Amino acid sequence: GTPNWSQRVDEAAADPIADFSNIAYVLHFYSVYHGDWLRSVANKALSLGVALFVTEWGPVGYTQNDSETNNWITWCKDNKISHCSWAVNDKEEEWSILKTGSSTMGGWKDINLTESGKLERAIIRDWENN
Repeated sequence: GTPNWSQRVDEAAADPIADFSNIAYVLHFYSVYHGDWLRSVANKALSLGVALFVTEWGPVGYTQNDSETNNWITWCKDNKISHCSWAVNDKEEEWSILKTGSSTMGGWKDINLTESGKLERAIIRDWENN
């Protein structure tokens, strides 16, 4: 992680851990809050040669017209960055993928998913075409 909730990957890249050869820095984003400015920070880190892994992201405030989520997913794909969304739970939060009371054990149908969950499932299922 890096300062500002794992957003200052540029600072880490400017002074990377050098004692080990298998280091990756984590990046967190939420589409309603983080846009081009954070992708620019991440691009700077990539240009300095560090590996990045998005260990937390979410379409907070997701609507059917959430272009920032699409911009982020395209950026991840273009830069070959693996990512994990937040959160596989049924808590009453916009970024939870499950509706309250849904099983957390898998096998979900669309009726179990929030709008964020439907979006994230579509991203995963269509990764090659996204």
